[in-house]
Amino acid sequence: MQSSDSSLSPSSALSDDCENVNSQDNHNVIARSRWRILAQALHKNGSSSIMPSSIRRFQSYGLVTALPLQNISEDGAMWYEYSATIGQDLFSVLVRHPQRYFTAYDLMGFNNTGNICVWPSEEILAYYGLCNRHLFSGKSILEVGGGMSCLAGLMIGKYTSASKVHLTDGNTLSMENVGRILEKNGFGESTRITSSVLQWGKDTTVTILKQPTALSVLQYDIILCADCLFFDDVRQDLVQTIFNFMSDDGVALVTAPRRAGTLEKFCEEASNAGFVWSLKEVYNEHIWDRHLQIKANNIDSYDENLHYPLLLQLQKASACQADYWKSQPRKQCEFCKCWIADNKPSIAFHENGKKHKENVAKRLSEISKKSAKDAKQQVQVDKEMKKMEEAALKAYMKDIQDNADFTSKLLLDGLEQKQKAAEQAAEQQAEAKKAKEAAKVQEKIEMDQKRKRVKEKASTTKWYEAKSDEGYSYYWHTDTNETKWHAPAEGYITISEQKVLEQAEKADVNMARRKDKSKPGPGKKRKSGEGSAQATYKKRFPENKVAEPPRQPPKVSAVMGPAPKPNPYGLWKAVETKVEEKVDWQLPSQPHEEVNSPALVEDRPKIKFHEKKVTMPIQDDPGSSQSSFVGFKKKGNFRGNMRQRLETDD
Repeated sequence: MQSSDSSLSPSSALSDDCENVNSQDNHNVIARSRWRILAQALHKNGSSSIMPSSIRRFQSYGLVTALPLQNISEDGAMWYEYSATIGQDLFSVLVRHPQRYFTAYDLMGFNNTGNICVWPSEEILAYYGLCNRHLFSGKSILEVGGGMSCLAGLMIGKYTSASKVHLTDGNTLSMENVGRILEKNGFGESTRITSSVLQWGKDTTVTILKQPTALSVLQYDIILCADCLFFDDVRQDLVQTIFNFMSDDGVALVTAPRRAGTLEKFCEEASNAGFVWSLKEVYNEHIWDRHLQIKANNIDSYDENLHYPLLLQLQKASACQADYWKSQPRKQCEFCKCWIADNKPSIAFHENGKKHKENVAKRLSEISKKSAKDAKQQVQVDKEMKKMEEAALKAYMKDIQDNADFTSKLLLDGLEQKQKAAEQAAEQQAEAKKAKEAAKVQEKIEMDQKRKRVKEKASTTKWYEAKSDEGYSYYWHTDTNETKWHAPAEGYITISEQKVLEQAEKADVNMARRKDKSKPGPGKKRKSGEGSAQATYKKRFPENKVAEPPRQPPKVSAVMGPAPKPNPYGLWKAVETKVEEKVDWQLPSQPHEEVNSPALVEDRPKIKFHEKKVTMPIQDDPGSSQSSFVGFKKKGNFRGNMRQRLETDD
């Protein structure tokens, strides 16, 4: 957590104080000096010439200057004007440095040896916020670990259009000083810039000065934190506090040096808590130029690892789900056991390689060997199964030869077991049905008795129980409409009894309606087609009902003596002729009228005449007995030119 120094002088005088102690050569002297300052603070002894700033290796980057004011408050505190120039704009606030007399209780919440000062990280965070004022427009801001001044949050709250700025620290004395600073800068009665004590890792409720209350805004858009990461005991609490107070799309701006790996440890804790973080070394050109200038001057008191603050940005992982990195698709080669890019050129290049072809040939050889081995094993298994089936068939045939009814006995035993199981299931269902019906009858009897008792009680008492809108019970008289809070001595009808009475009335009404419907009204007659067809059929044909004979289990007779020789075609069976029952479908009868249809006369068959063709022989010679058939002269094969020359052809 951050604090401000009560004896901090302007930046021009800080370099002179650094010469009081030779910090680059003897670290033990610095440590002893720090413990001496703490002892002086506890003993309220300020006569020593050792100043807190004298043991600090590096004080400021000079981006924010501190000028003391002439007026001193009654309690001895000094007021300073902290200012920063960006371009042609000047930004300044008034900061109070309290007198350095503390008790052990006042120092609770500080994790240093009494060096109450504005660290370079707080200075850099304030300067970065002033350079990027557009980031805070309309946002709610929370600063944690602001210390004695909360310089960054104060500057941003004064010179930006943030909707809400809340300054916090874990020490009550620091927050009292911040409250006086807000009053001096004109924010004493303001609700836009407020301050309170906030203990990391505790409940969200905090203690605001003069009055305990809760944070007015439970979640903030931007959270500021400067150089609060080197406390090992509270690092996890700080991460949890930032996570609880940050909105889903919010961001945390943290400035802190690396300081022997403490920044990396904080980033690891943030990742475990569900943050997505980014670390920037160059985030402002003026800050980076000043850093390079100090390094070039070879200032011995400047250590980049301890003093130069990096900018850490934290966001919740749920807010960063829209931005994701899609990797290039890859494909695994089953033959070479390697991964290649999943595109046609890469796959073709890999498959045409010599190593891939060798692996494919090797795999095919292994597959063929394994297939041959599996085939041999399968043949052996088939032989064993065939032997087992043949042995089982021989044993079964032997059993049949010994006892012809062996198979039928097994089948009958199975049928008897199934029949017994079915009968038991039917008996259980019948018993369950009877028990259910008996329970319904008993329930109906009890309900009728209860309704009867309630009706008798309702006829004697006029007091009824009711409930008010608040849920309290009161009692009212049905005749006089009198109400009272106490139960009447003559008795009353409870709400549950009223429900029973209402159900009884509904049942009586339904019964009366059913009776009215069952009675035909005057002038109304039941139609001939009304009623159930099945009931009509039973009335007309009561004798058609045939009782089914009880099912008898098949009789099994044990065969004694030697078994007869089995018949390969089976035993003789008597043929049973089933007579189908005639079913009366009760179809309506229709009157049949005979219609005289004219007799159809068959048409006489048509006579078809055929022409007979006779071949007549012709005698060549009248005195000859030989004859020949009439023939036609056929043309011979003409081989000449079919085209004839005409006179017109010239």
